[in-house]
Amino acid sequence: MKNRFLYLLPLALGLTFAGCKKDTPTPTPAPTKTELLTNRNWVITAATVSPGLQNPNGGAPITDLFTQFSACDKDDFIRFEAASVFKEDEGAAKCNTSSTQTRVGTWAFGSNDTVITIGGTVDNSGSYNVAELSDNTLKMTQLYNISGVNYTITATYTKK
Repeated sequence: MKNRFLYLLPLALGLTFAGCKKDTPTPTPAPTKTELLTNRNWVITAATVSPGLQNPNGGAPITDLFTQFSACDKDDFIRFEAASVFKEDEGAAKCNTSSTQTRVGTWAFGSNDTVITIGGTVDNSGSYNVAELSDNTLKMTQLYNISGVNYTITATYTKK
């Protein structure tokens, strides 16, 4: 009887441990572009133009538009809601105290989520190419033609 037990012990242990596999965690899917964009406040942290604009004071052309912003504009933010609602907010420091604090418009992705179109009565109406979209950064470009010259404006927003 004792010998049978010794033969069965390795078999029993083998079956016991064979059933214990390490569970591998299910990988979390990468967030969609809509998830990265929506339900967060985006504050502008950089704005450039290429080619540079003529400097009204003479000198080198202006390429860094962000340095031209007033302090009261630098705390403004935009917000994309999941239900295609776009909001512009004046932030804590309003440049004009009689301005509406929040303006509401619409937004939609296009061209396989590489273009954002903003509409309604907001200041930022138009179509923007998405150059970068991550958890903390939104970079968009827009083309303008002024007097036959094509300009590319690049605006970088950071999650607030």
